[in-house]
Order: sequence, then C-alpha cells, then structure tokens
Amino acid sequence: MSKDILAKVNSLIKDSGGYKVFIFINIAILVLILVLMVIQQSWIKKEKSAIKSVINNSRNEIEQIKANSLEESKILLVKDAKKENKVDVLTNSLRARKKSVFNIKKKIKEADMYFDYDQYEKAAIIYRKLVNTNPFSEWGDKVYSRLAECYYNLKDFEGALEAYGKVYNSYLKSPYALNAQLRMGECFIFMGNFNEARRVLYTLVGQEAKYERAEDKLKVIEAYYKIADSYIEQAKTHLNNSDKGILY
Repeated sequence: MSKDILAKVNSLIKDSGGYKVFIFINIAILVLILVLMVIQQSWIKKEKSAIKSVINNSRNEIEQIKANSLEESKILLVKDAKKENKVDVLTNSLRARKKSVFNIKKKIKEADMYFDYDQYEKAAIIYRKLVNTNPFSEWGDKVYSRLAECYYNLKDFEGALEAYGKVYNSYLKSPYALNAQLRMGECFIFMGNFNEARRVLYTLVGQEAKYERAEDKLKVIEAYYKIADSYIEQAKTHLNNSDKGILY
C-alpha cells in the first residue's frame, strides 16, 4: 500500500512539472505535522499516566491520613480513658484518705475522753487499736504517748516502757519525746533496773543545753530528781535484800 502511495506521489510530481518544490514543501509540512501529532499523543499519554499516578498517590495519602487520624483518635480515646481512670482512682483515694482521717480523729477524741476521766483501761483499748491499725499516722506520737500514760497509770510498767520507747525512738522531733524519755527512766526504776534508769536519765540531762522552753528545762530538773530517786530506791532494795539474807 505504501508503494502505491509513493507511486502516486511520484506520478503527481512528474505531472506537476514546475510545482515540484511546492509539493515537496507541503509534503514535508504534512510529515512534520504527522510527527508532531504522534509526539503530542505520546506526551498526552505520558501526562495522563503521570496524572493518574498522582491521583492514585493522592488517594493513597488521603486513605493513609484517614487511617492515621482514626488510629490517633483511638489512641487519644484510650489516653482520655486512662486519664479518667487515674482521676477516678485519685478521687477515690482522696475520699478514702479523708474517711480514714475522720475515723482516726473520731477514735482519738473518744479515747481522750476516757483518758481525761481517768478511765485508763477503756482509753488504752482504743489507743492500742489505733496504733495497731495505723502505726505511722501523723498522730502516732500522741497516740503512743497516751497509750504509755495509760499503762503507766495502770502500773503496767513493761507496757508503758515499750510504748514510751516507740515515741522516743521513732519520733525524735516529737513534743512528746522528752517526756517519754523521762518516763522511761521512771519505769526502769519501778522495775528495779536502776543502772538502765540512770543511763536513760543521764542521757536526758546531758542534752540540757539544747532545751530552750521552760517546760523542757523543768523536765531536765525532774530528771535530776529521778536520778537521785534511783540511788535511793537501789539502796532500799539492797537493805531489804540484806535483811532477808540475800547477798549480791
């Protein structure tokens, strides 16, 4: 078919005579137009492919953004839920704390009432329950001190000594610590342990310089008297034992 076209073109050129140049120019322009059309079609096809690729990529990105947004929303919801749970836990903890503090104060007030009316046995039961259930509460030094005083007044010097020891050893800065130390010396005297009584009392008076309050200085003076009492009581015990024929 191409041969026929060429033959017809050649025949046309031969027949045209002086118009050969004109015909060649037109043919060249026609060929150029055809080439340009082919190039344009190829370019359009490439552009369409590129545009399609961009559109697909955009769709994928949009889908990924949607997926990420959904995942972030889920994470935020989980975080919010955790925050709400934490808030609930904190709120419940604070409520439990307030309730516990209220109950402790109520029990201390009840025990103090018995103590003020010299009902030491009833007071001791409540104080003992308080230190067993809340040994490290902010009122621990007061409760232990009151429990020790109950035992002291009930002549249970071993129990008193143990409770005073809690105040003296565990609450060094407590306003009850100095009195606890003095009472420990007294308990040792009543129990006949005079050397230990003097050790405790001499430790107290040895720190006399650091006490500034008048009531603390009175405790130091009282400690000196108790040291003297320890020697007197020890001498009485020695004489009694000597009369009974007990030798040291």
